[in-house]
Amino acid sequence: MTEHEPPVDRGFRSFMDFGTGEGRPPEASIDRFLEHSTALASTVPIKVRETFTAIEHDMTGGSDHLFFIDGLVVQAAAEVWAASVILKAFVAPLTMYHHARALYEAHAMMYWLLGDLPNRSLRLDKDYLTERAGFEKAASKSIGEVESNIAPAGHTLINDATVLRPPSVHDQGFGDPVLEFDYAMFWKYASAHTHPGNIQIGEIDAANEQGNIMQMLGGIVRHGAGVYRHLTNHYKLDLGVAGEQLAKAEDYARYRFKGAPIEPAPG
Repeated sequence: MTEHEPPVDRGFRSFMDFGTGEGRPPEASIDRFLEHSTALASTVPIKVRETFTAIEHDMTGGSDHLFFIDGLVVQAAAEVWAASVILKAFVAPLTMYHHARALYEAHAMMYWLLGDLPNRSLRLDKDYLTERAGFEKAASKSIGEVESNIAPAGHTLINDATVLRPPSVHDQGFGDPVLEFDYAMFWKYASAHTHPGNIQIGEIDAANEQGNIMQMLGGIVRHGAGVYRHLTNHYKLDLGVAGEQLAKAEDYARYRFKGAPIEPAPG
């Protein structure tokens, strides 16, 4: 009969110190993450935006769809950068889950949006305008009537029952193997670390603590890269050296077990 060693008494790890000290991943692992996160926050999105902007776009129905796409690229770059700064500053690594979750959302939305760009961008338009109308109504209760910046056509879209608002993040990611696999970890579980009511303390050994942070670092790179990959494949963008950096980041973050989910191959 195998005797198990009693667990080491490490005390409780709080939301603020989880992932620090002996729970912090090895510096060599962090350096690898920072190498790829730097590329995903700078050279890769800059080249993606530059190349995407330079191609011919159909704007007969307006250009909102281009702004949505550009916004997701900028969001991905900003969230990857923010996560890396937290790690560099040696402060509360669990707060990176907020950025990992936002990257998952951007990844899912880019995947969903490009599946039917003309119709789905209209649904995003409706979502934005509906939220704006709600803001204007709420603002009127505190500062008085505000002048609406929603055009008549916008009100028509808001009231058009044939145009639905976007589906849930879960449904946006349906059909993409990586998004489906990571949904529980990077959307549902990550939510526990972005809402103050779920911040608690607990006991965990150092190896599992490091492993949790390493999983998060992989997801940050994986979903940041996913935003750029779907756009690059859809428009067949030639990113040159930045494309090589993107591929290296994807390789760093990919799952390596047998039958692991993978993003669509470059097309």
